[in-house]
Amino acid sequence: MLFVPSSMPATEAQDLPYFGAIVELDKAVYNWTDGVWIVVTAPNFNSDPNKIDYIGDKSDSRITITSTNGKKLDFYKLEENGVDTGVFTGHVLLTGFSHDVDGDGTDDPIMNIQSRNNVNQNITGDTSGKGPWDGRMKAEPGNGITVRFSEAYSGSTNTHEASAIVEFWIAELSWQSYENKIGEPATITVVDADMNLGFFNRDSLSVHVYSDSDAGGFQLLLTETEILDEDGTSFLIQNSGIFEGQIILTDCSPIDQQKNICTPHPSAKVFAKPGDAITVEYTDCTLPQPFNIGECVTLASEAKIFAFSFENARVVDEFGEPIAEVIVGQQIQIATDIMNRLDKKQSFAYVLLVQDLAEAADVYVALEWTEGSLNYL
Repeated sequence: MLFVPSSMPATEAQDLPYFGAIVELDKAVYNWTDGVWIVVTAPNFNSDPNKIDYIGDKSDSRITITSTNGKKLDFYKLEENGVDTGVFTGHVLLTGFSHDVDGDGTDDPIMNIQSRNNVNQNITGDTSGKGPWDGRMKAEPGNGITVRFSEAYSGSTNTHEASAIVEFWIAELSWQSYENKIGEPATITVVDADMNLGFFNRDSLSVHVYSDSDAGGFQLLLTETEILDEDGTSFLIQNSGIFEGQIILTDCSPIDQQKNICTPHPSAKVFAKPGDAITVEYTDCTLPQPFNIGECVTLASEAKIFAFSFENARVVDEFGEPIAEVIVGQQIQIATDIMNRLDKKQSFAYVLLVQDLAEAADVYVALEWTEGSLNYL
């Protein structure tokens, strides 16, 4: 049996050794309306292993978020991401600045639209919030953002920080398919994170689509693609920065319509003939350095309309094997691939002209022709 004298001092709980802290941001480069996710790993500030702790809003565990544009959020609270983890998180929404994003002469607002919460706010350039999730900060291209954690756990003040920059991006423009058919939807995609003007709602932008046969074309509205939650429902945050839309083309001209020769697809917007080039243009007015604020660049992407074509004319022998050099007296054939990419049977006439390059430009040594029809492939 062990006897403990009544005068023995009580055992005191020992403080954890000092582990320091790590500040992390989810990106090195943000666009002007991005969400900045902050993570601070600080084991010494896991004060109570049985509950969620907080840091940032006290003088001995202070979070300060600054921008080189002069804006600041001080004593910003972060929340432990689980019981007894020592990892603290928070979020700050960048709110851009007054800027004309589409070149129409009017500044476009940065919006906080949350239909499920009945929220519709213009938050352009707003800097406010106490944390962990309500922070907002004005952001312009070229700005630097720094998150600093100042703490005094070891008895002296220690500072830990992470930084990132804000920048515009060059957009990407493309057709989903290079070859398209009359009367069927053709998909156009613009990737432009700078046009995500609302962090919680799906935005839109316009592109100009025209063809060789229809220079006026049509202004097509593209909509930001939806982000889905794990259960298949719409996610709260909608910031894909990817915009898509479809356009249908018709080969039924206005004159032919007046003569009742043909009827266009009811949703057709642009007139195009088989073989036409179809072009989409997008004007990007959110450009990275060295471009100046307010400068715009028009991007273009081209596709084609399926057509009836004669391709790959070549010299072959009687077995169909290609001949690189023709010898005098040799029997040869001229082969050509005839392709019908129209959605109907097509009649054709094929004319073959053979020219001797030693003769005048308008002198031909052979002229052959044939005609026929070809079903849709």
